[in-house]
Amino acid sequence: MSGLRFLLVGALGELIYLALFAIASRAGLTTLVAITLAGGICTVLNGFLHARISFRVRFHWTLLRDYLAVQLLCLGVALGAGALMDRVGAEQSVIAVATMVLWSGSSFLLTRWRYRQAEEA
Repeated sequence: MSGLRFLLVGALGELIYLALFAIASRAGLTTLVAITLAGGICTVLNGFLHARISFRVRFHWTLLRDYLAVQLLCLGVALGAGALMDRVGAEQSVIAVATMVLWSGSSFLLTRWRYRQAEEA
């Protein structure tokens, strides 16, 4: 059941990410800034929602620190991929979806591992 909740929370976060990415891009911000801005906002929101809704654990500072570390790693991967796609001339919509899939997939695997540890403690 936590997998379904994770998917729903993640889907909401990704919709918000895409909307923020589009707004930032249309405002003239670079691809990397758009990814960072949209991703940063969604990181904090998703961290809290995944703890409380997806895995039903208490959201505490240690868990937040670890969640942010996971997301920083995923951000780095997304930024690298976004920069490469931007360099080869990929469309903004392609970059947005590709970085979303890459970021969310790696985030799911690492977050699930970390939150299960918190659940067992």
